[in-house]
Amino acid sequence: MTIALSRAPGAERVVAPLEVYLDLVYAFVIGQFSQHLASYADQRTGRDAREARRRRMSSTTPTVAP
Repeated sequence: MTIALSRAPGAERVVAPLEVYLDLVYAFVIGQFSQHLASYADQRTGRDAREARRRRMSSTTPTVAP
């Protein structure tokens, strides 16, 4: 199996400061978005659990005849 390289073996790779900055921005945005999704999922599951509990309680509560 051969791996294709776009540069000669042993050649140094120079990384521009802009590339490093954009990599950091990308990592930050992905982290913030994943945190947002996690909090949204927590809110949804918490709300669903409260609704299910409320439905269970209302279905088991005896009704008083008038």
